Amino acid sequence: MKDNLLKLNLKKDYSERKNIGTFTSIFRSPMLQEYIDYYLNKNFVDKNAYESLHYLKEDVLSNFFHSLFEIKEGKILTTSGSTESILLALFYAREKAKVEKGINKPNIIVGENTHYSIQNCARFLKIHVKYAGLNDKYEINIKDVEKRIDKNTILLVGTLGTTELGVVDNILLLDKLAIEYNIPLHIDAAIGGFILPFLEKNNDYSFSSLKSLFSMNISGHKFGLALPGSGILLLREKHLIDNHGGEIEYLSSGKSIVENLLISSNSLGVLSLGINILSLGKEGYKNLAENYLKTKKVLQRELDNLKVDYFSGSNYMPQLFLHPENVKEISKKLAENGWIQHTYKPKGLQKEGIRIVIKNNQEMLLEKDLLDDLKFWNKEMKGENYIYE
Repeated sequence: MKDNLLKLNLKKDYSERKNIGTFTSIFRSPMLQEYIDYYLNKNFVDKNAYESLHYLKEDVLSNFFHSLFEIKEGKILTTSGSTESILLALFYAREKAKVEKGINKPNIIVGENTHYSIQNCARFLKIHVKYAGLNDKYEINIKDVEKRIDKNTILLVGTLGTTELGVVDNILLLDKLAIEYNIPLHIDAAIGGFILPFLEKNNDYSFSSLKSLFSMNISGHKFGLALPGSGILLLREKHLIDNHGGEIEYLSSGKSIVENLLISSNSLGVLSLGINILSLGKEGYKNLAENYLKTKKVLQRELDNLKVDYFSGSNYMPQLFLHPENVKEISKKLAENGWIQHTYKPKGLQKEGIRIVIKNNQEMLLEKDLLDDLKFWNKEMKGENYIYE
């Protein structure tokens, strides 16, 4: 047994710092290390027994998101990630439509660019998914959305930063359409929730401005820099939780309202996100977002010089999609040098390519090592020599 554990501990995994395709944060706050052991065995459902956890949830996280998205009367839920947040959002939208409109065969309308988790959650809740096509920018096509609306539509869904291409849907037009047809709007901000509010000056993604906005999911463990297993759901109508939530009395910390799908959950997602918010604040996240985009411009300039084809997505999203003709060969070379990535064909663009996600603590690695490798292979494929700087 000891020998097996030793082998497990010494297993040579690739470094997460060279994982260029994932959105999961590779950042570890120095402040976090001293708290991890303390919170390892604390079940978050017992947060009322631990004053510090209650403080992180109710004061730090709730106040931050209430302020950032101006959700004055709503509710902030902490979850295990965006999938749980989406499941809860769809559940509450379904129950609202059933009570207020008598809808028993609900459907939602999403773009072909939407994340798989929305389709998956809808399937579990027996909600039919209608897919709207994309426009020439690979955003959800608003006219196509309107064509698919019917008497059983309970939710329109837009995305702030698509997983495959980094596109931002036109949320203002979706909001206008949702108001016209009296249908709630959900925003999947798993990726863009910690980026766009700090950068985008032309559009306001707050609940006070988007009158149809019913709910929004945000991932804490992407650009919120939390440990994996951190999600947020912003819900405008707090009473839905009171009406459709549950209650348990057997916890050692006393009676508790059940707001989430999960009962037991670890505390590290809330802990790490709370510590990051306390240490960074809005200004810190703004600086990080600006740094991501500076690195994006460096990569774009060098890729242009190398004549490597790519799709840049939204100017505000820290990702690129490389799709040169020899992308399979490039992907193989990247893997040989320890870069974690793979090729896929995204909706709309329909070209095989590699996603590069720019993350905190990875910027210089991308600007130097990744570009050096790309320059080397570019020269090698042309039969030329390249000297690493």
